[in-house]
Amino acid sequence: MSKDLRIKNVCPHQVIEEWLAIDTDRQTLRTVRYPSSSQVKMLWNRTLVPKQGLYSTVEVTGLQIEPFEIETGDNDTLSFSVDGGTQTITLPTGTAVTAASVVRSINGNASGIVATVTGGRVTLRHDRSNAQSTFKFEGGNGHTTLGFSELRFYRSRQIIPGWEIIGEANNVDPTARVIRFNEALRTDDDIFEVSYFTVRGVCRRCQGLGVENDFRHDRQGNPVFVQNQRLLLQEVEKIIFTIRGSNVFHNWYGTSLADLIGTKIVGGGRYLETQLVSEISNAIDKYQQIKDQQGRFQPVTRRELLQRVVSVNVAQDSKDPTVFFVDMVLESQSGELEQIQDTIVLPDASFASGFQRIR
Repeated sequence: MSKDLRIKNVCPHQVIEEWLAIDTDRQTLRTVRYPSSSQVKMLWNRTLVPKQGLYSTVEVTGLQIEPFEIETGDNDTLSFSVDGGTQTITLPTGTAVTAASVVRSINGNASGIVATVTGGRVTLRHDRSNAQSTFKFEGGNGHTTLGFSELRFYRSRQIIPGWEIIGEANNVDPTARVIRFNEALRTDDDIFEVSYFTVRGVCRRCQGLGVENDFRHDRQGNPVFVQNQRLLLQEVEKIIFTIRGSNVFHNWYGTSLADLIGTKIVGGGRYLETQLVSEISNAIDKYQQIKDQQGRFQPVTRRELLQRVVSVNVAQDSKDPTVFFVDMVLESQSGELEQIQDTIVLPDASFASGFQRIR
């Protein structure tokens, strides 16, 4: 069985990490294409900015280094409030208590706070970062032992304000949307990376065709392959839409569809339709010869081998003379029928210099 990298995929119309600078009002971000939904992801300095805004983390590290001498009833309690709720933790006792032992005790009994070891010292960090995140040392007798200051108050600081997707004012386009911050930024030189979805008609990945020709990988990072009938269809499309002579190793590979489309349309397009059918049929014949030769040297399945071309039809659109519909039905040697439907779009009805495909 042979296989090939899959190159034809349905385009998600997703823009990934587009670099944007803040507008002159320091409150508006304008994407190159209008977002089509509220599914927008924003990064600032590679840090995710949630819609409620980005806030600093409340974190404090004690000044004392392990081991700690902690005695029962003397310096074995640590009291603090997280977002207003007071908690008191009993510390492990001993003449040489490690920072890891203190951290385990805090994490096992406290809520809203995460303790870690930093260079032999105890670090306390709020488990959330928002406008309401606060931390305060209250009473207790173990603060000094760990190197914390009693009655010290900490609050998270706003770094980037909250934001939303809104319609652009004074724009007649009903789809026009911009990113609007709830308040002006402190500086005007911040760079943001924004990922969003847009509509097919203005998508720069597929140029409005709906199909993206590029390699894909699965979630494990492995390349996605096609085989059997999918391989048959992909290989037929590749030889048909490859410009003959563009493959420097096999000059015969491909068709001259680009040259045909560059000619003048006469006779209602009937003559061009006939030429297109002829080019496609000749390309398929060559492909069939290649697969026959391949089968002599490596295993191939009957589902990926072409038995015959059931039909090839090319028709000009009745309303748009620059559009030609291509419809092919192929039968594999396993007896299964597969259909290829593509559209060739001419940029000009009289003289054209190229073509595009849509599915």
